[in-house]
Amino acid sequence: MPRIPRSVRTYARDAAGAFSLAPVEVVLGLLAAVWFSVALRTDGMDTWARGATAAALALPLVFGLSVLRARSTVSSGVRWAGTAAVLVAAAGYGLFVVFTNRDAEVWRFMALLGAAAAALSLVPVVGVAGHERRRWEFWRFNALLVARVASVVAYGLALYGALAGAVAAVSSLFELKTPEHLYQDLFGAVFFALVPWVVVGGLPELATKPAGGAEAPRGVRLLGRYLYAPVLVVYLAILLAYAVKVGATGEMPKNILSPIILLAGLFGFLGSLLLEPLRRDPEHSGVSRLVRAFPAFLLVLLPLAVWAVWVRREQYGWTEFRYLRFALLLALGVLAVVGTYRLVRRREPLLLLVPAVLGATLLLSAVGPWSAPAVSRRSQEARLVSGLREAGLLADGRYSGSLLPLDSLGRVSGSGDEVRTIPEPLHGQIIGSVTYLYSAHGVESLKGIFPQDLSRYDSGWQLVSAIPIRAGCAPGEEVQSAGASLPVGTPVPGLEGGTLYRVERVSRQVPAQTAAIRVRVAETELLVSVGDTQPWTARVDLLPLVERLAAAGPNACGPGYRFASTALSPGEALQTLTDENGRVRGQILLTEVGIDRPSPEPGATRSAFQLEYASVLAIIRE
Repeated sequence: MPRIPRSVRTYARDAAGAFSLAPVEVVLGLLAAVWFSVALRTDGMDTWARGATAAALALPLVFGLSVLRARSTVSSGVRWAGTAAVLVAAAGYGLFVVFTNRDAEVWRFMALLGAAAAALSLVPVVGVAGHERRRWEFWRFNALLVARVASVVAYGLALYGALAGAVAAVSSLFELKTPEHLYQDLFGAVFFALVPWVVVGGLPELATKPAGGAEAPRGVRLLGRYLYAPVLVVYLAILLAYAVKVGATGEMPKNILSPIILLAGLFGFLGSLLLEPLRRDPEHSGVSRLVRAFPAFLLVLLPLAVWAVWVRREQYGWTEFRYLRFALLLALGVLAVVGTYRLVRRREPLLLLVPAVLGATLLLSAVGPWSAPAVSRRSQEARLVSGLREAGLLADGRYSGSLLPLDSLGRVSGSGDEVRTIPEPLHGQIIGSVTYLYSAHGVESLKGIFPQDLSRYDSGWQLVSAIPIRAGCAPGEEVQSAGASLPVGTPVPGLEGGTLYRVERVSRQVPAQTAAIRVRVAETELLVSVGDTQPWTARVDLLPLVERLAAAGPNACGPGYRFASTALSPGEALQTLTDENGRVRGQILLTEVGIDRPSPEPGATRSAFQLEYASVLAIIRE
């Protein structure tokens, strides 16, 4: 009989003792798994997400208190009082703060989770005396924790794959019906219950206080030599070369520069924490020197990254992502200055200051009036108010125009005569702020600016399309695409009797077909086919309409598009259906039509306009 792998036996033993050592952590995971299964069956995933995010924030903090207690750093009373405070705060966050349908809350959660992880990483140095001792305790705890989390997650992936495969095999071989949510239940049991349980089961090893330092493990040596050093050197070389180019040409740094420098900075500092044992390893003196010199190189690059973010802030205002990039770049700047000072003074590289500064930055970015969500909301509200004022659509600080109505299908409709043409940059400013505020902070963030009832608009884009504005075009610009629609309430004389078919948005790529009628788009024609036993096809020539739309100048312009929008006249909208034998079969009423210019053939400079889509009402004679 094959022996059970030692690591699996160790995990099983740790899990068995985890409940007595860290009961709150185990219960949080079990509750998350059970609640997940219930939510799947009761359409309560939004509520579950609230609880899951609260539990995810509580878990590292509660586990940190358990570690402190296991190390005899705090008393049992302090541990349980702190645990109760964390659970109350997490429950309040889940009940009163989390909105699962708002983008801003995703960024807040990520910042809070990062701050909680930073706090957990600093747990082993609490109450430890001696500089070198603190450095060793910090490295050992976090190296063991990272290794345990990585190995347990890998084990969880393998276990879930094996269990899901077994279920699939049994259901297929024995022709059994698999319960609807069985695979999701397995996922929740493995990753929400078992994985956290086994991770916290390593508490005895994580809480052990070693007698002293030791040589760097083989994995750390390989990590430093074959991953950290080459990757960091390549990125620094690329970024420094680009910095020289910017200095020589005077060009504005590209927007992608700040995320790359931010990632390089985080990789450099966080990676160096795991390489702490190499500091005194003569065989890896090159890696050690790179760790010590890295802050100086980063200090040269950070001004470019900060500049790139600040320029975009002036152009587009703050968003949570832009704010967090800026805040973390400033935090990296603090670390780079201190690290460079320590390099000049020949002191050991940064260690404890890295999670402390990054954690504090993330915490301040997540809570309070100067947090990323609060600052971003104020910035975009001010930007929207400024844009509406410049467009002449603001009175007493509120939107003074009307909103276009919605039809029975929830689409915005209205006459083109109501639309106000404004400069393209101003148009982009207004629609950008409206869509951001709606998605990031909810429709409530717009109620202070728009006096109308906004509950009927299901998205920011739908609300934007209801604002009667369009981007103006420069003189002489050519249209790239165009659309025309039949205004609601337009009388159409000459309609005949027959069977009515409604066909929505047939296009070149997607023809429309039902049991009785098929509509296709072919260049500048609509092809309408009816019948099975005695089929017929009518070709509707829309070339005059296509030419009219193509000849019109664009009335909406923006980056990458030049669009003309107009109304269909009753004469253009109503077309006769005549089959290939010249017999009149009925009529179609165009409700909307769109044209564009397809990609030109090889060697051609431009192509002719063609029909892109159409919506019709087809009236077929009996």
